[in-house]
Amino acid sequence: MLILNQLKITNYKNYVAQTLDFAPKLNALVGMNGMGKTNLIDAVHYLCMGRSYFTTSDRDVVRQEEDTDFFRLEGYFSKPGKLETVVAKVVPGKKKELECNKIAYVKLSEHIGHFPIVVVAPSDVQLALGGSEDRRQFLDNTLSQLNFNYLQALIQYNKLLQQRNALLKQFAEQKSFDRLLVNTYNAQMVPIGHFIHETRKEFFLSFYLFS
Repeated sequence: MLILNQLKITNYKNYVAQTLDFAPKLNALVGMNGMGKTNLIDAVHYLCMGRSYFTTSDRDVVRQEEDTDFFRLEGYFSKPGKLETVVAKVVPGKKKELECNKIAYVKLSEHIGHFPIVVVAPSDVQLALGGSEDRRQFLDNTLSQLNFNYLQALIQYNKLLQQRNALLKQFAEQKSFDRLLVNTYNAQMVPIGHFIHETRKEFFLSFYLFS
């Protein structure tokens, strides 16, 4: 069982500096609207995933004051047989620093899955009412925490897709086309896409059987 024992927040959204200790089982956050309950949950998500649940820009989560240009999060976790510390030190516009037990990650993707987290927010109604993009993103976030190979495949596929789309845009601007070059990207993307598709299908099947 993974337990968050303590959280330290500095300059994250509406928090100047705050230290919170948690009970080992159930914790309830109570307060008026705008006091920072959701921001606290988002800070936990950042420590577990290396990013905010609600925005892709680190600039949006720094406390909005003229003299503030960074934020820092520190979490103390309990796992079976050991204690672990996760620290995020972020200056927007520069490379973020994420470390576990005082050892910095070379790639942020190395951190995903070590501290699994699920967030349920009012905006998640879009999973039912919105388009397929919202559901696909939710699925990718879940599988990336459960399957490291899936995460690596997803990163590689999106990188190839971005490069191929940039190439097609260049062809359109230059009014030219190189089928061999496009097929080179396609040949790399097909097996990765197949793995992603099969992993998603297996997940849905197991989820359906479990439910």
